[in-house]
Amino acid sequence: MLTGSSLSWNSSLDGLLNFGTSFSSNTLSVGNHTIMLQATDSSGVAVRAFINITIPESTPIITINSPLNGTQYYSTQNNVTFSGSASDPHQGKLSSLINNWIPII
Repeated sequence: MLTGSSLSWNSSLDGLLNFGTSFSSNTLSVGNHTIMLQATDSSGVAVRAFINITIPESTPIITINSPLNGTQYYSTQNNVTFSGSASDPHQGKLSSLINNWIPII
């Protein structure tokens, strides 16, 4: 049985993914991938198997943490603190990118 570097996983979009009998990834690029598993024996004879998968574009998930919805402020003299968070299924946390609050009046 072949194992380790005798088995290589490649993506048509991302190139070499990993080596071995199995692996997990959460970093595949958005798009249509042809995934190839190549097995090479000690004589250098190689065989390949292919599958096609799609990683769809997804929408970031955004949350306003504060102030709470419906909170009333009676004076513009008070500071109102805004905080939020965002994540993307492909990029993970986006909180460092939330720095542009746009009031809608």
